[in-house]
Amino acid sequence: SIVMWTTGLRKAPNLTAADIASCIPIGLCACLAHAGSVLASAVGAVSFAQIVKACEPVFAAVVGLVIPPMDVKPMLAYVML
Repeated sequence: SIVMWTTGLRKAPNLTAADIASCIPIGLCACLAHAGSVLASAVGAVSFAQIVKACEPVFAAVVGLVIPPMDVKPMLAYVML
């Protein structure tokens, strides 16, 4: 990205403090999901690590429903999880 911004191939984003603050909850949830998968692969069996990695989409869907603003998807998306 830095190469694209410095060469002018892509316009650099203008972020405000509110934009950055709105990304913090998403970043924390992604951090928790990644930490869980790393911990599972380091502590448990490989099969358990695969189960944890497979549960990440469900975790993301639940977080999207619980943390405002709620991001409700069509029912088919939840059934496919």
